[in-house]
Amino acid sequence: MKNIFRISSVIKLILLIIFIHSCRKDDDNTIKDGDQNVDRKIYEGKLFEFVNGSKPGMPIRDNNKNIFVPQANDTREIMVIDQTFSVAAGQNYLIENKIVYVRPTARSDINIFGTLKIRNSFLSWQQTEHQQTRFRIKQGGILDIKDSYSFWGSQYWVNWDYENGSTIILDNFVGDPWTSMSGSVNYTSKNFSTVYLTFLSNVFNSNVNITDAHNLYLEIYPPENSTFDITFPEKRKWVDWTLNNIWNNTNVNITTSYLLDRDLGISNGTKATVRDTPSGFGLGWAIYYYGGPYDFITCEISELGDPDNNKGKFYTDRTWEIPSNNSSLHIINSTLLKAWPVTWGQVHLIVKNSNLADPRIFSGSGTYEIYNSTIDHFAAYSGTKAYLENCRIRNDIEIKDYNTIVYGFNVTKIDNNDFSIMELNGGRYQVLNSPGIPWPFLYISTNILSIAAANCTKTFEIKSNTNWSVVSNQSWLTVSSGTGTNNSTISLTATANPTGSPRSAIITVTVTGVTIQKLTINQEAVTTGINEISNNSVSLFPNPVTNELTINNIRKNSIIAIYDLNGRLLINKIAKSTIEKIDVSSLSNGVYLIKVTDKKTNKTNKFVKQYIDLKSRN
Repeated sequence: MKNIFRISSVIKLILLIIFIHSCRKDDDNTIKDGDQNVDRKIYEGKLFEFVNGSKPGMPIRDNNKNIFVPQANDTREIMVIDQTFSVAAGQNYLIENKIVYVRPTARSDINIFGTLKIRNSFLSWQQTEHQQTRFRIKQGGILDIKDSYSFWGSQYWVNWDYENGSTIILDNFVGDPWTSMSGSVNYTSKNFSTVYLTFLSNVFNSNVNITDAHNLYLEIYPPENSTFDITFPEKRKWVDWTLNNIWNNTNVNITTSYLLDRDLGISNGTKATVRDTPSGFGLGWAIYYYGGPYDFITCEISELGDPDNNKGKFYTDRTWEIPSNNSSLHIINSTLLKAWPVTWGQVHLIVKNSNLADPRIFSGSGTYEIYNSTIDHFAAYSGTKAYLENCRIRNDIEIKDYNTIVYGFNVTKIDNNDFSIMELNGGRYQVLNSPGIPWPFLYISTNILSIAAANCTKTFEIKSNTNWSVVSNQSWLTVSSGTGTNNSTISLTATANPTGSPRSAIITVTVTGVTIQKLTINQEAVTTGINEISNNSVSLFPNPVTNELTINNIRKNSIIAIYDLNGRLLINKIAKSTIEKIDVSSLSNGVYLIKVTDKKTNKTNKFVKQYIDLKSRN
């Protein structure tokens, strides 16, 4: 009997443990929403599947139009606004118990300088082009949304921007606008709100607190000219996550939130490593350059993901580098899903054999070429040119603004999905019957070369599809060929430098109808037997620079002179130590020469002054 009693007691204990464990499991899946317990599993299914009209004021999906609409019995007042709506500084504006249709008549943003409160309302953005009108929360502005919804009301993407000095409060907000923050922002999200958020590279002095987000999707751009190493948390899980050591004086605290996805962004000077993320991540690569009138950078990237597999490509150990803007990506034991390289300014970008989400060329006299790739959405703006060859399009091609043109050879749809061509404000798409870039083009492999003081020869590459000419402006430097056609290698021969000072020459490459390309040749001074500082030992950073340029490894009392490419002296000072800092914030965007001279040496380097308010996914 004692043994039976003991066995019975053990069984009861086991049953009690199982009961307690099952209760704990229920607790793990339940979160308080006010006075109610919410099973968070409802958020783990298909995206926004829980938005089904099951609550008063909740919209319902129109499956025919693939958008969310008010319930048929929704009696809330209808309000229609367009891009002219705004909230002035010091103004408090309340939208409460409303169905709001945002119907822009032109491409312009809704600026919020004061406080906009939205309560128990549904916003439907009925745009006629991608990102036509957005909420732009300005310095001092506050966006405060509670118990409300906001969804696309057409096929076009919706973006909101949170600018420096803004405050964002989301409390049980559900919607699909993609949002981005820059500068110093106070951001709070709680009670099963949607968080689709890009942290731009210029974030600083920000506080971000996200609690119980039902869908959390982050895009992270580390600061420019930084080294960044990350292992992303597994997605499709409820996570606690902190990001407190990325941007200056910025804390990002995430608690009990459902991590839908997370992407990495790279910009100029960023060297990023992603390791041990087999569940995959997306990649934004922002490339911009504003040099002198004859200054371009040429970049080429290939095999960003798998164009034939939307689930991504696993890389054991792979590195991509863009030397012209000093950025790189290193992937270790991770899966790259898709990428979206974007450009501004004087950039020639070539992308091959990749799976692309929304690559874009925003502005400038550069070009964009894509070969043998899959593309969700491609866009070109502001008079730019692009060429697509052997590409498959999932959604659309957008060509906007006068003189903007996209050429396509063998551009097809994916499976049975038709794609659309959007030609806006004078933009044009042209189908080609044969492959090849249709406009005359000219690229050179480098814009600066250093050569020894002795007799020597250097080479550079010309890439072109037409006739070109090459001229040297100095008799001591000769070119192997003054004219030619298509691609070629040019040899430069320099006679020995007989002086004790370095000298320079300019090689000009010309194609009719194309921006001239110039190559600066810097020849070292003849060796005098004095211990000289090599050109590489004088370091400049950051380069490119926005405000303050640091010059390292120079001699005290050296003369530091900064010139533009026309030889005009702009800044002149005497070094007080071996490290000098120079304020270059007043210089215009462009390429400059910096000359460091002392009693023993005379060295010339090159740096780029540039600034851009980088807006990802704009």
